[in-house]
Amino acid sequence: MSFKIEVVDGNGESLGLPEHFLRIPLTALRCSVRRVIALHLNAPSEIVDQETGYVNDYNGLAEFIGFTYLEIKHFSKQKSPTEELLEEWETTDDLQPSIGKLWEGLYILGRFDVMKDCQLAIVKDVEAFLRNKERQQDMIQPVQSNDVSQSSDHHVDEGVFLCKGDVENKAPQFFDAFVSYNHDGEDIRFVKDMIKILEGEPHKLKLFIPGRDDLPGAAKYVMDARLIETRCRRMVIILSNNYLLSSACDFQSKFAHALAPGARNKKLIPVIIEPVTAIPEILRYVTLCDYTKVDLQEWFWNRLSSAIKLPLDPAASGWSPGSPMSSTSVGSLSSIASSPDSAIGQSLSSSSDVQMEIPSEESINSDWVDLSSEFSSQSDPEMSLSMSPPAITSSSASSSKGMKSDIKRFFGGIGKLNFGGSSNSSVKDPSPQ
Repeated sequence: MSFKIEVVDGNGESLGLPEHFLRIPLTALRCSVRRVIALHLNAPSEIVDQETGYVNDYNGLAEFIGFTYLEIKHFSKQKSPTEELLEEWETTDDLQPSIGKLWEGLYILGRFDVMKDCQLAIVKDVEAFLRNKERQQDMIQPVQSNDVSQSSDHHVDEGVFLCKGDVENKAPQFFDAFVSYNHDGEDIRFVKDMIKILEGEPHKLKLFIPGRDDLPGAAKYVMDARLIETRCRRMVIILSNNYLLSSACDFQSKFAHALAPGARNKKLIPVIIEPVTAIPEILRYVTLCDYTKVDLQEWFWNRLSSAIKLPLDPAASGWSPGSPMSSTSVGSLSSIASSPDSAIGQSLSSSSDVQMEIPSEESINSDWVDLSSEFSSQSDPEMSLSMSPPAITSSSASSSKGMKSDIKRFFGGIGKLNFGGSSNSSVKDPSPQ
């Protein structure tokens, strides 16, 4: 056994310690050894070493370690200055709190009596410290097999594995809707009912349910944002009083709204399951799916399912005005337009069958009714009314005869007019009797 410092007292006895003991931290010393050291060094001493200038008590040891004057004065006020010194020393790493440093300090102070009295006790304390350290290392050994612990594949990219299905299927999973709800409230009961109905027949939707499909240990808000943006077509918000208290739900709804401001592509689908004290500002102008109305519950699930299945981009999904989706409305309009008895049918015609005929200004003037003479007979001198034919500024699809008959029918329906005065004026029907 080799020794770093070979110390021999006056009787020729060795006071050295094994070399590997000298690097052991000071925390290895137990209370009994500390007490023995304190009994020797607490007693004030007047002996000063001529070479080092240290007093061979706790003051000299503190100076050798590197404590300041104020710190040493603090130690002197304690019940056991040496024990206080050792406790403060072992918490200050830059002062090298080790068994070797303590042993060197006692040697510099010439305190061979302390070294002799504590040598065997320090050896026992260090051996016990090393045994405890080995036992703790054995206790923290991993229980998994070496194949797993020694694997080189320890890096997991959170941008690739976003949900439990990605790991199980080894491929990215996509969902019809992200369900945003408060885990801590009673809302979970409604969510479980929704899972049974919408994920079963006949809807067969695929829902992402936080708490069921997410991966533990991931950055929560980062994963939620990526799922909402890249993996889920819609977000179903389970709106309740508990929902309003959740910061996670608030983040999810605001992030989804930022992806589709103004509900332009119907990304958000609010579902209200109980009367709420307030509706979030971003949802006030979005149509709610109200589960609280009992008389509408028979239509509730079909409405919700249709809203989730609605394509985000109708054109990309194959929908067009000529598709079967819109054939009913177009066919209805065509049948009305082709009916000869309908007003629309009389006014609508194809451009190839219409010959544009613009009547001359003389023909319109000849049939226009001038009522100025009728109204000039009123008792109110300030009242005068003259009507002149409108100017022709655009082409007309109807014939001049049609215009004549329409004007005559219009004025034929006018009876007596009263313009607020006491006298009445009669307007004669200009059409032939």
